[in-house]
Amino acid sequence: MIAFRRWMPVGGCFLLGTMLAGSASAVGAGKALRQFITPVENQKMLACALRIKTAVDSRNSRAINACLYLPMWFSKVTAGLPLSKAQRRAMYAQFQLHLGLGKTLAYQMRHGGRFTLLGVRKIDGQNRAVFRLMLPSGGVSYSEWILVRRPDGAVVADDIYIAMTGELVSATSHRMVLFYLAHDEPTLWQRLTGQASVLVANMAQIQQEQQCVLTRHYHAYLRAWPRLPPALRRTRMMLQQQVTVADALAVANPAKYLRLYRHALRAYRKAFPHDAAPLLMELDYFYTTRQFAKAAAANLQISKEIGGDPYQVMLAALSEAKLNTPAALLQAQKYADLAISMRPRYLQTYWVDISISLKRRNFRQVTRDLLTLHQVLGVALKPLPGLPAYAGYVRSPEYARFLAALHHAGPTTSIATGGTPPH
Repeated sequence: MIAFRRWMPVGGCFLLGTMLAGSASAVGAGKALRQFITPVENQKMLACALRIKTAVDSRNSRAINACLYLPMWFSKVTAGLPLSKAQRRAMYAQFQLHLGLGKTLAYQMRHGGRFTLLGVRKIDGQNRAVFRLMLPSGGVSYSEWILVRRPDGAVVADDIYIAMTGELVSATSHRMVLFYLAHDEPTLWQRLTGQASVLVANMAQIQQEQQCVLTRHYHAYLRAWPRLPPALRRTRMMLQQQVTVADALAVANPAKYLRLYRHALRAYRKAFPHDAAPLLMELDYFYTTRQFAKAAAANLQISKEIGGDPYQVMLAALSEAKLNTPAALLQAQKYADLAISMRPRYLQTYWVDISISLKRRNFRQVTRDLLTLHQVLGVALKPLPGLPAYAGYVRSPEYARFLAALHHAGPTTSIATGGTPPH
């Protein structure tokens, strides 16, 4: 099961926590996915995206923090807040000292995380560098770093969009600062407008509901929910909590709470139709309840929403393959082939394609994949005789063709396992 967590306030600042989530035809999905990413319009944007990846790969927390241009980000966090100049200076100094973005990403990378640049795309006039973070726990998180030009022409990131929260880091931090200020000034809400006023005026109820979620007192949460002001129940933060609670209850007792879970998801989607967060949450539920066809459809939709990710398409192939019917295996193979076409040097997709091809006895495809792995991608292969999964392939004429192709290419320099499909 994919695990997702949220942003967490730490020491007056905020850490980037580990977050993160009828089947369409493979041809139609592939067309949509390939068209979703726009071409990089400026090489400076791509160069900035690569600097971010290099900093995260270096596991250096200071280098990672330097990727976020703090003055521009801080101006978003404090926009509209009744702060004096002295308060702004003091708060900015605290953010400089305690920004936890670099420390958290560096920790995840040191413990086996993988940070992949998926591309740079433009949404509503914003250039966004899209990254996938594979977490040490096995989960996945998507972030989009907002790239802008400073007055001197340099390209920097001034904010980060987190798919699992459905909002910018500056918006999350703005809300946390609001709560922090409200503790010292209980009448602050009277000088605010819009959603900020609603949040601060109901801060005690929000904290009570959050405590119910943290302590898993879900029934207490549901009893308090109708008493919340309608404007508060419509906020993204509270709708997400409602889905989280309903999900936990539905997994434990589907007969009683599945309708509540579906209602919570519908309410979230209606309020925020372009968020990827409901898809990620729903995917977690599908895996837990072994609804693999629905999981595959969700994988494809997530890939589309974040601009195209062969990893999610590969997961769609694995989900379909778990159904283990001829039609499902054929569909799974199409998804695996699509993932390969999206990123031809992504090794895992070939092993997934091979495992599906072996189940379908599509031995010609097994030969093609093995030769690509060995001759094009430089993977040293383990001898196949003796491996139970390859028994049928070894007895087939295709295996002789595979050996002949290897002999024509020359002897291998080493013998090692080439890897196994992920589960």
